[in-house]
Amino acid sequence: MKKKPSDKLAHWKNSTGKTAYARYLNGGRLSRAKALEAKCAECTNGYADGRVDCLLPACPLYPFMPYRAGGPQKSGTRKRSGGAA
Repeated sequence: MKKKPSDKLAHWKNSTGKTAYARYLNGGRLSRAKALEAKCAECTNGYADGRVDCLLPACPLYPFMPYRAGGPQKSGTRKRSGGAA
């Protein structure tokens, strides 16, 4: 039996990511910032307490993660660490 989206969110703490993810699951449109919050919430299973750094710097979205140590970076400010452009 397939779970409903609301079942997945039932144990999540309240956060902007939870709200944005619920909106997405219900077919709503999201801004880029809200889409990022929704993805971070989904990836971390609703955040531990709603405001925690996921500690996944290999994630391409990590520089913009709302609760990362040092705060989110502005768009276009990420420095590449080696590799081809």
